[in-house]
Amino acid sequence: MLRYLLTITILCMTLLSCEKEKTLQEEFEEAAESEKWHFIPVPGMICRDNSNTGIGVRLKNSSNKVIIYLEGGGGCFNAVTCVANPGSYGQIAFDSWKTVGLQLGIFDKGSVHNPFKDWNFVYIPYCTGDVHGGTSYNTYVNLVYQDQKMAGHDNITLALDALKTHFGTRLDEVFLTGSSAGGYGTLINANQVIEAFPGADATVLDDSGPVLMHQNVQPDCLDDLWQGLFQVHLPSDYFDYTTGQYSTDLKSIYEYLSNKHPNVQFGLISALEDIVIREFYGYGTNDCAEATVVPAPLPAADYKNALLHLRDSVFSRHTNWKTFYVDDASHTFNLLPGTMQKEVNGVQFGTWINALRDRTATHVSD
Repeated sequence: MLRYLLTITILCMTLLSCEKEKTLQEEFEEAAESEKWHFIPVPGMICRDNSNTGIGVRLKNSSNKVIIYLEGGGGCFNAVTCVANPGSYGQIAFDSWKTVGLQLGIFDKGSVHNPFKDWNFVYIPYCTGDVHGGTSYNTYVNLVYQDQKMAGHDNITLALDALKTHFGTRLDEVFLTGSSAGGYGTLINANQVIEAFPGADATVLDDSGPVLMHQNVQPDCLDDLWQGLFQVHLPSDYFDYTTGQYSTDLKSIYEYLSNKHPNVQFGLISALEDIVIREFYGYGTNDCAEATVVPAPLPAADYKNALLHLRDSVFSRHTNWKTFYVDDASHTFNLLPGTMQKEVNGVQFGTWINALRDRTATHVSD
């Protein structure tokens, strides 16, 4: 017996396998005590390669406000796009990112220009290839990418459940944002984030992930391709708040959010000639023919016209949407150094964000 106990003790010391696993609440409490970035594995959250993932948090017990950020990173819908899209995300990836990207822009707690510097921060990584919108657990993209777990929407549901366990009902403000693929994810997940914290004022900002109506920029075949692969989640009441005036369910997302949540302010920041999204929408050319190489970017003028149409025609009907348009070809703004001081037509981005939160924002453009 003594030899057996000694063997178990040595194994515990060597493999650390006998250490009691922390509960989610203990993980949150440890993170809040340190006020430093902390990666919390969340049971059930998975990447498209079926590995486990979680969320990054930097908590502050003295704050009743939280910003939730959805990471970008392209999509996985053909042989070309899947190569560049991460299929896993864990502690190692987080540790390499937290000292760089998670100190900039909206995460910069040392900047007096940052409206969020004293808030709670939540970072939701992206490893599902579905712009955080999918509910599919067995997606076949091609011969290489089979059995993909494209469950980004369900991951966010699990993350929100974990956050509600920690925050309870104490939050008075929630700001949801995301960049690129995460920008599209803010549109798809805005409803569940708003409903997760009914006692908090909510604001939603899409950074460089616009759904566009022009068929020469975002043809319906792209929407159909993504829906078929990702099985993008649509809330059960989606068609109660939409009229069918737009050509696909995805293109009705602004109408749905505006009509269901008239007291929530929604925003879109985008470069008018965004080179990355123009390339992304290039996969829609030739009736969304299967691509073997990265396509040429769509013409800058076409993309700009589609964004202006979104502002002047679509958002004129859905008036709790506001835009901040930058007249260049850059891509994403949330994590840029000094981004809050980015100025367009005399208005700084940080000032405009505060106006968005106050429901006083206007459309801003160069």
